[in-house]
Amino acid sequence: MNTERKPTLSMPDFSICCTHSWKIFSSNRFFLLFQNSKAESDGKDTAILYCILFSMYTYKNIKEAKEEYQMNKEEIKTFIPHREPMLLIDEAEVLDENTARGSRKIRGDEFFLQGHFPGNPIVPGVILCEMMAQTCSVLLRSTMEQNPGSVPFFTGLDKVRFKHPVRPGDTVEITCRLLRHKNMFFFGKGKVMVGKNLCAKGEFSFALVSG
Repeated sequence: MNTERKPTLSMPDFSICCTHSWKIFSSNRFFLLFQNSKAESDGKDTAILYCILFSMYTYKNIKEAKEEYQMNKEEIKTFIPHREPMLLIDEAEVLDENTARGSRKIRGDEFFLQGHFPGNPIVPGVILCEMMAQTCSVLLRSTMEQNPGSVPFFTGLDKVRFKHPVRPGDTVEITCRLLRHKNMFFFGKGKVMVGKNLCAKGEFSFALVSG
């Protein structure tokens, strides 16, 4: 199954680029020179044109950077040790250096739904916690690549809450953030959403241990 996702950039991303570009140009001596010239209106129009062009260039670079940080399941396998059936995220992307997002479509034939519960399948809470951990592991790609064979182990869970059941047919969206780290110990928090419903959230810690 092809799990490739298109970049998640939207018009607000481009609007942000335009806003920042305008701040740069309006405070630039280049723009002030035009303001003080006899051709003030022409100068302003030229500055706006350059602002738009600069915004388009910045937007293109951000888009390309996001594409580079989006990973399908096969790419995720290149640096984390999990494999089916315990590789629980279909795709992931790095939003910034401390934030990652992952997703999984719950098909209904997963091993963790067998017997949980007959006639009323619900994804176990412990599986949702593991999904958060695997999503957070995406942020450790460079660390794990520098330490071949290292395996992330849970060392603690805190303030975990389950708010809404996850069922077959749901698409789970996981967002995780690294809060801090000390040597090979990492601390983070995450949440699991289905649409607008918060299904689970919690804080966790784990360690990278040599295999």
